[in-house]
Amino acid sequence: MTATRQKIYEAERNGEPVDPKAAAEVCSFFHFWGMMVKKKYLPLWIFKSASGPTVVRLYYLVHPYIEERRTTNNPHYGEGFMYLVKRIEREYGYRYVPVVRGEEEEDQGSNVVGRGK
Repeated sequence: MTATRQKIYEAERNGEPVDPKAAAEVCSFFHFWGMMVKKKYLPLWIFKSASGPTVVRLYYLVHPYIEERRTTNNPHYGEGFMYLVKRIEREYGYRYVPVVRGEEEEDQGSNVVGRGK
C-alpha cells in the first residue's frame, strides 16, 4: 500500500491523473475499512491520528476515478470509502485543500491536509 500511495502523491505533485490501478487499490482498501467503521467493528477514533488526514487526502485525489467508475460501471463504487471520509471530516474537522499550481500557499490551520507537500 505504501508504494501505491506514493504513486498517487507523485501524480498530485506532477499535476497528472492518478494511475487507475493505484486508485482501485486505494479505493478497495479504504472501502473495507469504511464498512468496518459503519458496522461498528472498528472505532472511528483510530483515524484521529495521522491516518485520518491521509485517508481524507487520498479520497479526494482518487475521487475522479471513483466518479468515473460510478457512471460507467457501479453506482455504489467506493461508498464505504466515502462514508469513512465523511465521518472523519465531520468528527475531526480534517479537510483537503488542493494546491493550485503557481499560487502562494496560505496557512489554513492544522486540520488541512494535502497542500502538495
